[in-house]
Formats: sequence, C-alpha cells, structure tokens
Amino acid sequence: ISPNKITIFDMLNKKQISLGEIAKDWEEAVRKAGNLLLESNCIDESYVEDMIKCIKNYGSYMVMGKNIAFPHAKNDNNVNKTAFSIVTLKNSVLFPGEIPVRTIIAFSSKDNKEHLDSFLEIVDEIEKPGFSVEKFVKKF
Repeated sequence: ISPNKITIFDMLNKKQISLGEIAKDWEEAVRKAGNLLLESNCIDESYVEDMIKCIKNYGSYMVMGKNIAFPHAKNDNNVNKTAFSIVTLKNSVLFPGEIPVRTIIAFSSKDNKEHLDSFLEIVDEIEKPGFSVEKFVKKF
C-alpha cells in the first residue's frame, strides 16, 4: 500500500454507521444511510434525493449478494467529500424487482474515482466466507 493511498478508514467512521435500524421501505432505508453522510457534511441534501432518483430510474443494479445495496449518485456539485455510510436494518426492505435488502452501504464520490479502492476493499470483505456487517464495522 502506498502511503498516499486512501483506504476505507479515511472514508468511513463510527458516526457514519448505524446498526439495527427500522425502515418501512427502501426509500426510507436509503434516506437513513444518506442522512449519515449529510450529518458528517460529506454531501448536500440534494444528493440523498439523487440516490433515490437513481434507483427509481435504473432499478436495483446496485444490490449485490448477501442482501446489500450500494446506493450512490453522480456528483452534481452536491458532494463535499468521498465517503461511505453503513446502515443495517432489523427488517428487510424490498428494492425494485422485489429484491430483499438488510444492509445499505451508501457512498459519495468527489471525482467518480476516489471511492473505487475502498469500494473494492468492502466488496472483498463481503465476499469472504463468514462475512458479517457487524464484525466488519467493529474495525471502525
């Protein structure tokens, strides 16, 4: 790892993690994850709405295995910082196409590239046998 490589630890902290939330639908779940980025001043409020619009327009392409969704949107001058937030739900919510999701990992990217290494770090973790979000977030 080169010393200037940005890692997930630069983009995610305890304030951007919330476990055991309840959401009535996928929109509320995405808003909860978006609000963690908003409260950390990583994004403007319009970014949260943009994430929801993306899902409405393009469907559930950002849902990966293990019931995890990665909502995001293009930086429309509403991203202050590349960052991630994680919300786990007590209940599953159905994303478009009736896809159940229990973990939302939202992210914002300042330049559409800065998030990539950390995104791959997270995907790498998720694909390990015995992965659990709860264990993963204990590192932060």
